[in-house]
Order: sequence, then C-alpha cells, then structure tokens
Amino acid sequence: MRNNVRAVVLVGVVAGLMMVPTTAFAEGNGARVGAYHQLRLERFGQGTFAAWQRVVKDSPLDTNSRALVVTVATDPDPADGVYYYADAYTRASLNIGKPVGAVTNLSYDFQSNQVGGGAPRISLIFANGDVAYLAASSCNTPIAVSGGTWGRADFTGSTTATALPCTIYVTGITGGTYTSTATQSAWTVYATAHPTQVLNYDFMVWDEPGTWTVDRVSLGTGYMYNSDGRHAVRCRTEASC
Repeated sequence: MRNNVRAVVLVGVVAGLMMVPTTAFAEGNGARVGAYHQLRLERFGQGTFAAWQRVVKDSPLDTNSRALVVTVATDPDPADGVYYYADAYTRASLNIGKPVGAVTNLSYDFQSNQVGGGAPRISLIFANGDVAYLAASSCNTPIAVSGGTWGRADFTGSTTATALPCTIYVTGITGGTYTSTATQSAWTVYATAHPTQVLNYDFMVWDEPGTWTVDRVSLGTGYMYNSDGRHAVRCRTEASC
C-alpha cells in the first residue's frame, strides 16, 4: 500500500455545511466477516498508530462506543523519502473492478475538529490510472445530534446543491471536480460524465500529522465497519449505510 499512498497526493479542498438526519441508524455492530472483507490497518513511521478503540463520543449514528482512532506522527525528515501515514483497506476494496455506476456506499463519519489537508480521505484508483480523492473537508456534513462534534462524508448518497455540497477531486484523463446537485450525488455526477470508467480499487488514508477519529467506514464493497475490522454491517442499499 505504501507506493499507492505516494501516488495519491492531496490537493486543497473546502468544507461543506449541510445537516444530516438526526435519527440514529439501528444497524448494530455487524456480523463476523471472512478474511476477504476484514478491514486491515497499516501504519508507517515511528509513533504512527491506528486501532479501533472505545471513545467517549463516537458517531451518534451507530449504537456502540467504538471508533477508529489514527495518530500520524510528525515526519522528522520529510526530504528523506520516507512517508509517515496510515491506511485502511480490505482485500475486497483492492479488487473492486466495477463500472463506476455500479459502485455504492463510499462514505464515513468523522470527528469534525479532526479535518486537515487531505485527512481523512478515501483514495480511489480507476482502471485508466486516474485517481479520485474523497476527503472529509470536501464533504463535511454536520451530524445534528452530535452537537457539531461529528460530521459525515457521503459521496455516493448525499444530494445537495446548497451551502458547500460534496465534491470529488479527480486527476488524470477525467480530471476535474465533480460536485453533488439537488438530485445527484457527487459520485453519480462523475459516473454520468464517465459511464465507461471502472473503479479498480480504493483505500482510506491519513497522511497528515495529527490524531483522527472516524467511524462507519464504507469502501464501496457492500460492507460498513463501525466497531472493529472483523465485523461489518451489510450494505444492501445506498441508504442502509
């Protein structure tokens, strides 16, 4: 994964301000999944850490008290070619191979005061080599019942054209910005513009120094992780995760 992260350098993005529904999802903690769908964590750099933990306040959209906490240490020598970062992926997310129009549930919840640069984000690699960046700072939808402490980045489900809507940044042949409308998510806007594009693989990445807390992570594989990497909620529809 290390080379993949090097290839997906973030560009600057802006934050959105819309509100999401205040009703918590009765999703539970999910069921045990096999190795192919287990969420795996990697970390690089001394002092960098990533683990599911009990937290005082996790996402109010689930019913447990666990979240994925990531700390990226400050790189003491940025010029030495050694990058400090953490990432999360499943074997399934590294083998998607689907037309973009068939991909759903690219989303995650995050602590609102822990957004900086491109962290956290989902990075996606398309079949033609193009790269997309799904950063929290470009799809920052406050979760009302959290009192402003949590936000949601839902690139495949959020449809809004008001305030600052969700935006996907893409580099390569299909490069540009793709922004949600009142009837289409940012992902649908991209898929409509490039219907033959294929998503090869994706992963979540943190490559800015600091501590980041995320929850309810879904990488477009039909599963969402809200308690640990070995259990997942089945995403049978876009609205279910």
